[in-house]
Amino acid sequence: MAKPAEVKAITGYAVGGVPPVGVPVRTVVDRRVLERDVVIGGGGRIDRLIRIKPGKIVEFQKAEVLDIAE
Repeated sequence: MAKPAEVKAITGYAVGGVPPVGVPVRTVVDRRVLERDVVIGGGGRIDRLIRIKPGKIVEFQKAEVLDIAE
């Protein structure tokens, strides 16, 4: 797990506000997340959220889809 200062340095966002798209990091999405219509993620600030279709995260981030959850 990254420390808060590392998250801010790498993504430009504080912990709790990191959006699921638009950040320069390798992104992995669990295959089961794609079964949901929408997911909720950080909206760029700790007091903002974003609703997004999981497929859009894969598309925008060029995310890798893996079986992670048990």
